Amino acid sequence: MYRIICNSLRNYASDFDSDISDPRYRPVYFLRLIENIEEYSRNKTTNTEEYRLLSAFLWSIRDCERSEQILHELKMLGIEGEFSQKTDFSETNRIWQLFLKKAYWRD
Repeated sequence: MYRIICNSLRNYASDFDSDISDPRYRPVYFLRLIENIEEYSRNKTTNTEEYRLLSAFLWSIRDCERSEQILHELKMLGIEGEFSQKTDFSETNRIWQLFLKKAYWRD
């Protein structure tokens, strides 16, 4: 599942040239941290906005049955969510669900 999510994220990002200012990419830009464990660790150490958003998002989907496997795989890699202030992840979650359904999967 990790490979599917990373592949889908890269494909989705390539549609928008990973342009953070693009409103269609902005809801998921912080998810890129799951692709690179070293970058994730650096961001966690410095407590960046991207890290905080990723952590809060992963926490927000912890009860989502479809995300159970990927959350387990991320936990094995040392990536976990933590409770944070309430953030609206409705658009991020919608795109995440598309990733889980392999809508952006290209082998």
